[in-house]
Amino acid sequence: MTVRLSEPSNPLSSIRRLWHALPKGHSLDGEVWSLRHRGIVWLLGVHAVGVPVFGLFTGR
Repeated sequence: MTVRLSEPSNPLSSIRRLWHALPKGHSLDGEVWSLRHRGIVWLLGVHAVGVPVFGLFTGR
């Protein structure tokens, strides 16, 4: 995706760029899927620990 700074930005072109950046629904290779799954599980673990700790620090 290339963004040209000389062109004026309009909402329609922004929506088109966003639409083309979205996944197309194709299957992932096993290695790519595994890497993404591991990242999501790690992020879930960080949230599972971080949210209660944040609550303790803020008194909520």
